[in-house]
Amino acid sequence: MDLPKHRRLILLGIALVAGSASLVLSLPWTSSPDPIALPATTSTPQLPERELEPPRVEAAAPAPTAAPAESGTFRGRVLDAATRQPVPQFEVQLVGVPRGHIRGNEPRVAQTFESADGRFAWQRAPVGAWSVMVTAPGYQQFRFDGLSIVAGKTTRESVMPMRRGHTLKGRVFDQGSGAGIGDAWVAFRDASDPWPNTDPTRERSEKSKEDGTFVLDGVPGGEMIVMVGAKDHANRELAVVVSDDTPPMEIGLAAGAKIAGMVLGPDGTPAQKGHLMLAGPGIPFVKELDESGSFSFAHRPAGRYQLNARTPVGNAQLEVELAENEIREDLVLKVSEGRSVRGVIRGLRPEQLARTFISVRSVAKSASFTANPDAQGAYIVRGVPPGRAEIHVSANMSRHTTKSLDVPADKDAVLDIVFPLGGRLSGRVTQDGKAAADRNIWVGSAGGGSNDGYQARTNQDGRYEIEGVPPGEYRVSVGQDASRVVSMASDAVVNIDIPLVQLGGRVVEEGGTVPIVGAGVHLIGSESQTAHVRNYKEADDFGQFRLTGIEPGEIVLTAYKPGYEMYREKMVYSSPIKDKTITLRKSAGVEVTVQADGSGERARPLYVTEQMPGSNYGIGLWVPLDLEGVGHLPSALAGSTLRIQRQGSTPVVIEDWDGQSLNLKLQPAAAR
Repeated sequence: MDLPKHRRLILLGIALVAGSASLVLSLPWTSSPDPIALPATTSTPQLPERELEPPRVEAAAPAPTAAPAESGTFRGRVLDAATRQPVPQFEVQLVGVPRGHIRGNEPRVAQTFESADGRFAWQRAPVGAWSVMVTAPGYQQFRFDGLSIVAGKTTRESVMPMRRGHTLKGRVFDQGSGAGIGDAWVAFRDASDPWPNTDPTRERSEKSKEDGTFVLDGVPGGEMIVMVGAKDHANRELAVVVSDDTPPMEIGLAAGAKIAGMVLGPDGTPAQKGHLMLAGPGIPFVKELDESGSFSFAHRPAGRYQLNARTPVGNAQLEVELAENEIREDLVLKVSEGRSVRGVIRGLRPEQLARTFISVRSVAKSASFTANPDAQGAYIVRGVPPGRAEIHVSANMSRHTTKSLDVPADKDAVLDIVFPLGGRLSGRVTQDGKAAADRNIWVGSAGGGSNDGYQARTNQDGRYEIEGVPPGEYRVSVGQDASRVVSMASDAVVNIDIPLVQLGGRVVEEGGTVPIVGAGVHLIGSESQTAHVRNYKEADDFGQFRLTGIEPGEIVLTAYKPGYEMYREKMVYSSPIKDKTITLRKSAGVEVTVQADGSGERARPLYVTEQMPGSNYGIGLWVPLDLEGVGHLPSALAGSTLRIQRQGSTPVVIEDWDGQSLNLKLQPAAAR
């Protein structure tokens, strides 16, 4: 099962102090919506002008020491989101838009402003496409994307509502000596977010001073998770309820535990190839095995860990529980001997074979084994346990097929994979008439039921091309934002234009205009003609959302954020709705308690899936748990069938939930 795509790769500053291990997060979830970026707009979001005061003289921006070679003027106004009064002091930072999936090295430039009416004009601002981040004393960080600065031009005024925040103070110290730790990395995240921020350009963090003291400004109220890391110390996360009365925090860091050992092959010799994944408290890490088959992970928090070794000859798993500062250097993972799955892949050109990947998943053991074919298409996957298995072949990241097979206990399994000949599917994807670059294209059987699929990605001009599509009827999808059914007899050209918005609006708190940032807005089709329709967006810092990919018919619109009641509306969609206002009322919800599993770590969040009648998909919700393992479900889910699980657990299915509190004991997945 996969997490939403935007949470698969985590690049955090805290990982930099944890060693040279690669950072990987790939958890076994399905049925979750795939959040994707909001469509780029030609102008920045605006609040209704009737809510604003008449224009005044703009404050003069401090002139930079050297003007960029090409520059324009960026105009804006910063207001208090609740009172609509001006924010007089603030910093505006421009962050470059990342190219590709790796983030963290984007250009940044900032200016500070003082303005009686909150207005500013950043003259000689660098041209280009930018994300905007605004910070002000006592306020939460505000951000919006899609700002375009053109040489010699002045942008329209962007209105930016700031939400009040709190100041969190504290000290980081060494537990052994009691001395303050300088240059420690301190950050926070909302406890309702299941995982740390996936985008380093959005991360709010501070470094501690030489005496270990730190100040975090603009922290939202309520339960937050404070994340702390320092060189040669184990990372630590603490839950804290933030308010004006929160006392200073004293955060002690220990050197941490150490896990080390060796991975052996079936014959008892060191496994010289492969990698080892460490999962447990904190962030999962992966290390490549060297020629000695050894591994080592230092400065780890206390708790229960799972080691997963993957090698060309098989896999191995081991669970270990570590006390604080415990040293374990004698661990041995021995790869179990299994059967081989072999065969020949046909129907691909040599350059496609060179980029083909094969994965065999053992259904019985919930383990995966991987390989690549040779130049002639022959492949062999070793170490597969006997029993039911699925083999997935991805060719050149564009063609995919999945087959099922039974692996015998007394001999190897042979399975040839044939990719049929077919035509070329090509076209251009635009949004509101402009090229839509770096969009994922998915092609599958229009009627479902087929295990074959095709994939592409648009170039900078919005064009894509897929070869080898056999005759038939297919659904061509641009992520969740648009789809079209096409009949393939030979070559075909399919151009798709995505509208800026089909159903959009704002999510705000009941009785006011304060935006609810991060509220999840789900849209699911609820009858046969809309069964394939789904979309998910999170409300931005304006509280705004924009949904596309909708077709005429019955749909269900849901909006939810932990701490608020769930909003749900069934409607018949026929034409665009661009100004819908969704109001959410604060409510804790129905209590759900997860019994302690003895790991000693903070309870991991739950993932709850509600299957929607008439839809091919379910609505997925993250449910955060506090230190006592207590969380809350929205009461609007009463009457639904819920599938509840978390990382590493067996799902619990509750038929027709009665809306009453739950007490759950989740079993480890390994117990199946």
